[in-house]
Amino acid sequence: MSLAPADAHETTGRSRRQAHGRAAILAAAARAFAARGLHGTTVDDIARETGFAPSSLYRYFPSKHDLHRALLDRTADEMLAPFSDPLLPTLKFRERLEWLLRRQLDAIEQNRESFVVFASQRAAVEHGESAGSSGPKPAYERWVAALEDVLEVGVNDGSLRALNPRDMAYFVAGALNTTVFRWMRGKLPLPLQAYVPTLLGMILRGVQVER
Repeated sequence: MSLAPADAHETTGRSRRQAHGRAAILAAAARAFAARGLHGTTVDDIARETGFAPSSLYRYFPSKHDLHRALLDRTADEMLAPFSDPLLPTLKFRERLEWLLRRQLDAIEQNRESFVVFASQRAAVEHGESAGSSGPKPAYERWVAALEDVLEVGVNDGSLRALNPRDMAYFVAGALNTTVFRWMRGKLPLPLQAYVPTLLGMILRGVQVER
């Protein structure tokens, strides 16, 4: 039995309101978690950021940890989206890596607080945890795994030295993280895109003088 036009319109409107409410809560959670960390943030803090009653938040997310997981997963999806772009396999390795760096930095600029929360999961990953939750692979680790796959292509086609792609993936992730956090603290005055040539050069050639 299909919905009548009025019922369908009401359902669509409700879905849009729910999506808008969910997005507003995640944006507020990103600001709160970035400022106070997971353990220093309460549901009341997030509710104040949104202007919602705390009880309203529980209609969208059963707990603070569920909200934190949803924020990490959303940020990971945005960071991982370029890796599945059909353009990527058509590029030579150096062009592929530069294109990915630019897309990653653009995503970070558009989601500043979310990336702070996302990158803070690194410590939990390195200790075999997932920032207070269990289950699927942590968001940060999913990103590193995607970088590893790209770098493995470079090793296989001779563009990169025959090093462990996982080690190189953490190296690239660390270079990106450090650059972004310096930029966020005002230590780097230019837009993030301006630092891509330096990042790319250090990743591909290191810092040794070529002879």
